[in-house]
Amino acid sequence: MKKLGLSVAIAAAFVAAPAFALDNYAVASPAFVVPAAMYNASQFTAVGITNHSTASVAVYWSFHNVNSEHVTDGTLCLTGKDFQGFAWNEVTAGTGLADVPGYLLFGVGTGQPKADKNGACTDLAGVSDIINHTTLPKDYIPGQISANAFQVNSANKDVAVTPVVPLGADDFVKDAGLSTLNADSLRKAKYAAQLNATTASPAGEGKTLSLRYYRPTSGGTAIYIWSPNSIKGDYTANAYDDQQNRKSIQLPLPNKELNLVDPNKIVGMPSNFVDGFIEWTPSKTVAQCTDVKGTTACDYNGIFSYSVVSDSNFGAVQTLLNAVF
Repeated sequence: MKKLGLSVAIAAAFVAAPAFALDNYAVASPAFVVPAAMYNASQFTAVGITNHSTASVAVYWSFHNVNSEHVTDGTLCLTGKDFQGFAWNEVTAGTGLADVPGYLLFGVGTGQPKADKNGACTDLAGVSDIINHTTLPKDYIPGQISANAFQVNSANKDVAVTPVVPLGADDFVKDAGLSTLNADSLRKAKYAAQLNATTASPAGEGKTLSLRYYRPTSGGTAIYIWSPNSIKGDYTANAYDDQQNRKSIQLPLPNKELNLVDPNKIVGMPSNFVDGFIEWTPSKTVAQCTDVKGTTACDYNGIFSYSVVSDSNFGAVQTLLNAVF
């Protein structure tokens, strides 16, 4: 590999990320997940929500911890063709949630509320928090929303993109109440990377995740891995550097549905592996969901991963979507 100038080498390391792991990264949908959210005195998670429907919608949001346990929730309303901002901070979260890692889920309920231009719900008569009620007509189309999210670090005056995962109404169990979601309410994520899918799933879906890392002395990487199904466990994976060297490592995922991996703490990671990727092939029991009746494997499952890379020499924090193949 040719020697490059420092700025060029760092830029190359940042942009040499694999292809997107999402089938439809920016599709409008009735729900979405911000796969990692956290706030403290120096940072918070910002979400911008667009209502693509011409009708008003009630958007129910909930915060879940790393094991998908329901922590807190609320409601905001958007008028037709509206845009509203949402901040996960001490005001929205309430007492005792600073530095608590987790994720945010937003979903459109059934019915049309009345709302003011600031996102306040002025009348929720006839509105339900159920996203896919069994009594809804087959041609019912819930409101379509999309979002962008960012982790804002006010202390460092920096912002990093947090990728958003769209969700379909059929990703939830039937009659799921968006204000009472628990670890079993979201059974799949059809727009995320499909791993170990059944034969009925779309052809060509991958089985291995490629997790990007960059470990300079002046920075580091945080690898986020999220799934609607439990991925808890210790896994054997292969790390590669930018010279095609391979080393077997242990990839620890202590939490059920959201894990943050620090490459510097991975057992077996060579100290001279500065720039590269980790290939992880989950076992067939990982992220394999069940159908609505809970008896058989469903057609879709899903895992989503991204890496947040920082380097003080580069002067910015970058987000890299991790690929599946």
